[in-house]
Amino acid sequence: MKKGTIKIIKTDKEDNNKKLENVMFRLLDQENNIIREGVTNKQGELIFNNILIGTYKIAEIKTNENYILLDEEIEVQVNYDEVNEIVIKNEKVKEINQEKVEEIEQEETEKIEEIHEEVEEKCEEIHEEVE
Repeated sequence: MKKGTIKIIKTDKEDNNKKLENVMFRLLDQENNIIREGVTNKQGELIFNNILIGTYKIAEIKTNENYILLDEEIEVQVNYDEVNEIVIKNEKVKEINQEKVEEIEQEETEKIEEIHEEVEEKCEEIHEEVE
């Protein structure tokens, strides 16, 4: 039987040199049957050896804290006696800067109050004109 290899390399989206360890992947066939599962090593690598040639899907099923789980499957082709290397990049969860949030909320509140005052003044003007 003809077989090949899939090599996954998991990196940080912003820093390709930062390899991500302990990210779990699942290798699926076209009917979504689980062929194998594995976890990346310290070099961010996971190797699936001796895979029958054909088309498969890779699904990320667990990622590191502070990273966003990849929610789409990646299609991969396994060719005879070849290593198909796939680099998968993970995006970090954006950290919320609470001070900035509060600053923006304060600015928006002030703008709303100004608009509210303008609307009240216009309403008074219109009311005076009607009388």
